[in-house]
Amino acid sequence: MPTRIEIPDFQRAWARIQECHESGKRDSGPVHLRLLGQSGLGKTFLLKEYRDAFPAVRNTRGTHVPVALLTIPSAPTVKGIYIAFLESLGLHGANGTVEALRHRARVLCSACRVELFLVDELNHLTDRGQIRTREAVGDALKEMLESLNLPTVFSGASRSHVLFDTNMQLRSRVMASLTLRAFNLEERFEDLRGFIFALSEIDQDEETANWLASPEVASRIFFATDGIHRGIARFVAQVGVAIRNGSGSLNFTLLTRVFKDYFWEGVQPGLNPFGDTFPLRRLCEPGEPYSATALDGDNHAKGANDYMRRNEA
Repeated sequence: MPTRIEIPDFQRAWARIQECHESGKRDSGPVHLRLLGQSGLGKTFLLKEYRDAFPAVRNTRGTHVPVALLTIPSAPTVKGIYIAFLESLGLHGANGTVEALRHRARVLCSACRVELFLVDELNHLTDRGQIRTREAVGDALKEMLESLNLPTVFSGASRSHVLFDTNMQLRSRVMASLTLRAFNLEERFEDLRGFIFALSEIDQDEETANWLASPEVASRIFFATDGIHRGIARFVAQVGVAIRNGSGSLNFTLLTRVFKDYFWEGVQPGLNPFGDTFPLRRLCEPGEPYSATALDGDNHAKGANDYMRRNEA
C-alpha cells in the first residue's frame, strides 16, 4: 500500500476537496472542483485517501456513504456510467436497461446519503470512442450529478480540460480548478528534496535518506524521473531493494544501474543522469523518456535547466 507523504500540493488539494465537501452542508449550494494533472502525480491516491477518511457506516438504518469515489470506465458508455455510480456505492454486478440502472443509481445515492462525489479518470471521457458517444456519456454524468445536487470533484489527466472547453454548461458549473504539477528545480526544489527524504526514510536509514536528498543527488533524481511523483517513488524504492539485496553500495554506480534497469534500458552512457558526462538537462528530446506527448504535451510548462545553469556559474 502506498505511503502517504503530505507534500504541499497534497495538503493544498486536500483542503480544496474539503471545502467542496463542506459546501454541501450550506444553503448557498454545492461547490465543484476540477483537479487536473498529468499521470503519476498522485491524484487517484489523494481521492482514495480522502474517501477512506470518511468510511461507509452500516447500521440498522442502512448504509451511509459520506464520500463516493466513482471511476470513469476506460471505454465509457452511458450504461457504464450508471454502473460506475452503483459500484461507487458498493453495489457490484448490476445489470439492466439504461433507464433501470439510472433509476437504481439515483435511489441508492439518496438512500446512502452521499455528501460528496469524487469522479476519477475524467480523461476517459475524451480518450476513446466517437465524439457523439463521448458527448452522450458526458451529458449522462452531468445530468446525474445535477439531479443529486451534491458537491463533486472532477479529477483527470491534464487533457481533461478539453471536456470543459467544449461543454459550456459543464464549464459554467465547475469553475474552480486546481492543477497538480511535477516537481521542478526552481521554486519546488526543496519540496522535491523533502519528498525524496521522506520516501527514503520509510524503509532505509537516515544516512541513506540524507544522501539521496542532498542537492547533488536530488537534482539528478529529478532528471531521472522528470519530477513525476510516481517515478521518484519507484526510483527510491528500487534503490532500497538493491541495497537490501546486496546488489551494490550506495553510490552513483548503483544509481546509474537502477536508472538503466528500471527507467531507460537503451540509455547511452552520456545521457544517464548519474553518469559523469551527463549534460544536466531534462530528458525530453524526441526518443527520450520524457518527450512531449500529443495528448498532454510537456511535463513542465517551463524548462528546468535554468536552475542548473545558475548553480554551475
